[in-house]
Amino acid sequence: MAMLSGGIRMIAPFTLPVAQPKDHKAQFEIEASQTVSVAGDESRNDVNYTKLELTFYDVWRGRYTMKLKLKPSVDWIKDGKTGSVGEVEAGLLFARHWRTWLMLGGRLSGPEGIKGTYDTRVELGLARTY
Repeated sequence: MAMLSGGIRMIAPFTLPVAQPKDHKAQFEIEASQTVSVAGDESRNDVNYTKLELTFYDVWRGRYTMKLKLKPSVDWIKDGKTGSVGEVEAGLLFARHWRTWLMLGGRLSGPEGIKGTYDTRVELGLARTY
């Protein structure tokens, strides 16, 4: 099955009212995307869903990271049924260009099977940026 996906993402800096500006670099992010199947295999189900991602992200003292994310989805194949997941992530920038994180996520609303959602998730990551 071939799928086509497109989206837009906007990022806005945010100053925490109770924090020292030099200690925190916070931002809000919003992303909207649409995914549809454009060619496929008769044995696979079509895909057509819209997903939003609403994220608050903070880097504290240039080293510690925290992310809160809400991801609602609308599955148009299933008559516009909706579902959402939430994610909480904590991370560490531990060396130049290196980052590690732990993310916990889970379903907040909606039935099983809504595209863009899942029941539970644990992610342990390690990344190097170039």
